[in-house]
Amino acid sequence: MQIALIKPCWQYPIAGADHTYNRRWPPLELLNCAALLEADDHQVQIVDAQAEGLSPDKVAARVGAAELALVTSSALDRWQCPSFELAPVTAVMNLLRGRVRQLLLTGFHGTVQPAAMLEMTGVDAVVRGEPETTIREVAAGKAWQETAGLTFLDQGRLVSTPDRPPLDLTTLPVPALHLIDPKHYQYEILGRRFMVLEGARGCPCPCTFCSRTMLGRRLRRKTIEQLGHEVEVAVGQFGVRNLYFIDLEFTASKELAEGVCRHILNRKISIRWCCQTRTDQIDEPLLKLMRQAGCHLIHFGVEAGSPRIAELCRKRITPKQQVRGVEMARRAGIETLCFFLLGHPGETDEEMQQTICLAKQLNPTYASFHRVSPYHGTLLYDEYASDSDELFPSYAGSRQQREKVDRLVRRAIWSYYVRPRYVLSRIFRSSPISLWRQLRLFAGYFR
Repeated sequence: MQIALIKPCWQYPIAGADHTYNRRWPPLELLNCAALLEADDHQVQIVDAQAEGLSPDKVAARVGAAELALVTSSALDRWQCPSFELAPVTAVMNLLRGRVRQLLLTGFHGTVQPAAMLEMTGVDAVVRGEPETTIREVAAGKAWQETAGLTFLDQGRLVSTPDRPPLDLTTLPVPALHLIDPKHYQYEILGRRFMVLEGARGCPCPCTFCSRTMLGRRLRRKTIEQLGHEVEVAVGQFGVRNLYFIDLEFTASKELAEGVCRHILNRKISIRWCCQTRTDQIDEPLLKLMRQAGCHLIHFGVEAGSPRIAELCRKRITPKQQVRGVEMARRAGIETLCFFLLGHPGETDEEMQQTICLAKQLNPTYASFHRVSPYHGTLLYDEYASDSDELFPSYAGSRQQREKVDRLVRRAIWSYYVRPRYVLSRIFRSSPISLWRQLRLFAGYFR
């Protein structure tokens, strides 16, 4: 069977009133799907419109005579914080409907609102949850009524089969990297010839604002050998030079983090990489090992500077712990990017200013400020936005409150990055290319 796996094109690099970052990162879950489908002797192509800037018309032309098409509304790197902009998805669907025998949708949006997304997009079926096994069974011709994780219409009647159990990541083959070109991908902080890989899915932390609908709460991990081999293949066979381990908490399994670092060092793999974790899940020896293995950047979710707000959103890391973690990374020679959220329900202006002040105190290499969004599957959504008129509400509050928080987010970004201390540090410590990429991103946010 000829199968097309599609990622639509959102405005690059930042789009919409929500200022969503739409980076050109590989759609890892589609690469996983492709590897499984090719193992079953299907002919597979990946059409990454985001990476190549393809219009919906060009996407349809690329799909050609495919019998089955799977479109993602949120690639794996956006499963935790999906875009609210669905026009690029529906535009592709409108052109593919009737051109392919089976048209399916995967991603966060269909998982949490399958009936609504089925109606909005006109697809034949919505894949709920992790797509890898479901699309493999669909392509094999298994009856939809017997395929877990599907929502579809049967003679006008809505059918939702049982949820699929969490995927055993050790069963995944190496992602089908040969179906994409690493030169199309970049992370402006690390560089080009960029790839994302994952060592684990899931997060047991109880934060109220973080959706784990797609990834689950239980930590599931690959083996050290499995992930190490994927790094070898990406670097040795496909010329990847920059890598992001896209796990929600890369060091949640210290054994896996240390093992992969030692694998990279033992095999003498030359790679620059980054990851995301919590400041209470690192220590000096681990950071030293990570830096030796090529880690150049760590993303930390700091979120709130107010102890009261941190407790309310169940972050359960004190500002003191945040300071200690960022300082440890700095001493290890690793750059840091910290995420900060503004506009929690009940958060006062003074408390939001505490968050901005904490950002400046931490002084990470990069600071990312965002409005809090009540994603489906979070306690924040259940408590404050479940009765919203919006299908995917982007803020748990009034329009006036949202506009106020948006203004504060913009001021926070501006005040952080135009500080003389920060500007001078970037000029003297950054390469010209890195500085230029950051300036472009900064300018794009305020356009």
